[in-house]
Amino acid sequence: MYLLPSNDSVFPIAASPNALANVSLLPPPSSDTCDNIDNCRTLYNIVWSCIVTIFACTWVAIHPNIPPQDAHWAHKLGRRVVTTVYAIIAPECVVLWAAKQWFTSRRLAEKYKRKHGWTQTHGFFTIMGGFLPLLSTPVHRDTGVHAAPSLDISTLPFPDITSREIQDRSKGDWFSKGAAILQTSWFLVQCIARRIQRLTLTELELATCAFAVLNAVVYGLWWNKPKAVDCLYAIRRTIRSLSIDLTGSDARASRDPQASSPGRLEKRRGTLRKLSWSNPKKIIVATVDRTWRFACCWDEHDDWYTHVNPYYSGHGGDEGRALTLIAFASSSAFGAVHCIGWAFEFPSHTQQILWRSCSLAITCLPLLTVSILVVSKGIRPSRPRWLRHVLSGLIMCIIVAELPIYVAARITLLTIAFLSLSSLPADAYRTVSWTNYIPHI
Repeated sequence: MYLLPSNDSVFPIAASPNALANVSLLPPPSSDTCDNIDNCRTLYNIVWSCIVTIFACTWVAIHPNIPPQDAHWAHKLGRRVVTTVYAIIAPECVVLWAAKQWFTSRRLAEKYKRKHGWTQTHGFFTIMGGFLPLLSTPVHRDTGVHAAPSLDISTLPFPDITSREIQDRSKGDWFSKGAAILQTSWFLVQCIARRIQRLTLTELELATCAFAVLNAVVYGLWWNKPKAVDCLYAIRRTIRSLSIDLTGSDARASRDPQASSPGRLEKRRGTLRKLSWSNPKKIIVATVDRTWRFACCWDEHDDWYTHVNPYYSGHGGDEGRALTLIAFASSSAFGAVHCIGWAFEFPSHTQQILWRSCSLAITCLPLLTVSILVVSKGIRPSRPRWLRHVLSGLIMCIIVAELPIYVAARITLLTIAFLSLSSLPADAYRTVSWTNYIPHI
């Protein structure tokens, strides 16, 4: 055989079978390659772990309010899907929703703990629309027809139900919550371990870490809230009648003996269908007050209590500043996690610029909003009226313009996270071996 040195001179050497056997046709092993099946992962493994974790942080973690009793299964599923989409695009809104319900439920629990033995679970159950005033209509003396009720909320008896009975209605138990927490914890641990060992962390994994961080806050706030409850707790009482006659289906429904049994609601399909699709401001919302009153709104033609707004979280107390701080802090924290990928490798320079710009946008826009609100409160009443109107209009325009920018930045980050999977470095497929022993999906 012949060897070609750097001076281009050719000279023969003796070739032997042993010498040829020592010649390797493969390049020397590199620390960046992944050739050990026990310490490697595939692109499918990366995407699957991220999707499962995002699913645990949205669909599994959300504890919805109780839907209408006669709602079709497609209507209930649609509410869950829409809420999940909201949670993916703006997870800080779910944090704010959970935080407001936590404050309200704690306030109700403290208010009725000494006299009625309430816990925060009772408060959550009230806010999510778990108590239904079930009315039994007496017969009118003159006409002999069942009369429409006149609602006197102050005469409602206080609900007699324990925390254990409420949790028994919940579809979530310690196993489902523990599985979601374990999956989220494993994902965070293995991402941190990859950075410690200087292994590549994909943009999709980084975006999933942001969901996992906020999910920990949501789970802590909703830990005592029942999940996916379908059946209400009926509060029965007899009410006084009016001189209004019921005819047709209304009269037949009022004569139904099953209408006054606990856990059952009269199936007034026309009324409930209108209520379920009406303006949210006209949907009934319920909460507890000193004499067990309900803050409610009802349909223009019917005043039967049915369900609460899907995102109802109780009446606000004195925690407005705390909720504002939680909302903007969670938004900025979500964006700050994306800023960790500032120096990541991207398939193109354009994607890198977009990632950096969108990360800064979702991090700084909440802080800008807070600054604008502070400035708006600092406008002195002594200023000319036209100037105050101009400044207020300008501030409102800025806040409104921030919303589409924020949503577009969030969608752009998710899109880039998936596009970057097309060209990953070799060490992105290496795993931290000891994290495989942590139970996960």
